[in-house]
Amino acid sequence: MDKTAICNQALLEAEVDKTITSVETDNSIEAGRMRRIYAPTKQECLTAGEWTFATKYISLSPIEKTDSSPYSNTFSYPSQALRVLSVFTDDNAVKANEPILDMVEATTADGSSKIICCDAEQPIALCIVDVKDELLPPAFCHYFYVSLALKFAKLSGASNDIKNRLNNEKQQAFYECGALNATVANNRIYDSDVNYYVDVRG
Repeated sequence: MDKTAICNQALLEAEVDKTITSVETDNSIEAGRMRRIYAPTKQECLTAGEWTFATKYISLSPIEKTDSSPYSNTFSYPSQALRVLSVFTDDNAVKANEPILDMVEATTADGSSKIICCDAEQPIALCIVDVKDELLPPAFCHYFYVSLALKFAKLSGASNDIKNRLNNEKQQAFYECGALNATVANNRIYDSDVNYYVDVRG
């Protein structure tokens, strides 16, 4: 699905009787709101799980150590990464699926950049990265446009019935992604507000 198709599906989910011709150029209120919430909602959805279609291994680039952490080395946060899932010491550790347990994500002293601190010399990070709209799997698109519909409903002052329905549908859509998402099997959702996984088992 392309961006406009995803937005129109979200409007349908939100019970809005309008269709956008082009989300980038339409002057309608609906298109304007979608432009405002589209990118942050997509990023939230991508960082909510360990999506197999959105993961990429990236070699970390060393930078001068200026922090007071107890780790030997400091690396810049990968520019492509929406979120770092794991860090490995080298290719052999990647193949064995043995991530570094003793590492931290931090910020530079002036707070301007994110960094990764660990003792490895040439670490490799497993990251969640952005994916073109047209390449998003159908199951993820469902989760995405329902999440988008919920954001739109809140922004538009929709009824509580609509917002509650969309919130429940969003949770169900997350689990329907199944094999696309490693966190589903463990009943966990990554909460970007607190930066860790939340157990959602009943």
